[in-house]
Amino acid sequence: MQKIYDKLGCVVKSARQAMQLTQSQLAQRLGITAGYLKAIENSGKKPSFDLLHRIINELELSTDYIFYAHKKDKPSPAPKTAKGGVTAE
Repeated sequence: MQKIYDKLGCVVKSARQAMQLTQSQLAQRLGITAGYLKAIENSGKKPSFDLLHRIINELELSTDYIFYAHKKDKPSPAPKTAKGGVTAE
């Protein structure tokens, strides 16, 4: 399994393209250089937590999509149940 940062660039690039933004346009919105965004998308550059938060907000991504993209094709696990088989709330 690849690490989150290995797939982060692909997720960011795909979301950016879906919003029809260029690297320069998104970089300007994020307050970074286009070169830095390119490094995140293509070279596995690790953004700071603050920048990751801005990327998620700007591209309107869910954190699940960022952190669990590798599980998107797998079924969700069954809900955990309390003693007696009743779903815990």
